[in-house]
Amino acid sequence: MVTIDGHFAAGLATGKRPFSSSSSWRAAPPVAIPLAWHPPHSTKSLSKRCKSRLSLQMSIPDYQSLMLPVLSASLDGEIRIGDLVERLAEKLALTPEERAELLPSVKQTVFSNRVHWAKTYLSKAGLLESTRRGYFKITPRGLQVVESKPGRIDVKFLSQFEEFQEFKERSRLAQGAAEDQNQAAHEIAREMAAEPPTRLCWRHTGKSSLPLRRICLIESVPPA
Repeated sequence: MVTIDGHFAAGLATGKRPFSSSSSWRAAPPVAIPLAWHPPHSTKSLSKRCKSRLSLQMSIPDYQSLMLPVLSASLDGEIRIGDLVERLAEKLALTPEERAELLPSVKQTVFSNRVHWAKTYLSKAGLLESTRRGYFKITPRGLQVVESKPGRIDVKFLSQFEEFQEFKERSRLAQGAAEDQNQAAHEIAREMAAEPPTRLCWRHTGKSSLPLRRICLIESVPPA
């Protein structure tokens, strides 16, 4: 909230000058102007590149939406994952830009990444199985699922299978272990900042911590 002179506020409202001459000036009470008068940034202010990327991300199906197409495409027998990506891109009528859209962190296309994730989840549920490197086929369970004509296959659907539940549980435990390791690493880093390096070397080194031992040895050497 900001406060401005009353005459100036009147001029803003009417489009006229706040007063015609110095003789007509009279003190006016201040007027509170809400900061909300300034319009927030809208999507119009986004760069063309950002809007284009957002549009591509929204038009490419997510990995759960691709589960049923991936399973159905494997009905013809053994299939190569790379061929499946191309076949689905044709079936879904993806544009060249959508096919070429890359993930920000790795050299892989968004669409290919999502097809791979869909195939992985279907395999963990026992609906697909690998035959050789880069190839897979549908399983008898997968055939039964396709014959039941589900409207959609997603994580919730796959949770009915025991193998998939075990996979999710293992993933959850692995994620928790990784978080514990990260927390321990942060605690060691805090100790390294608070204690002499030579003391830390004695406390934290061991057969399983060779990188940390090297860091400690380096830290304990005085600068030249």
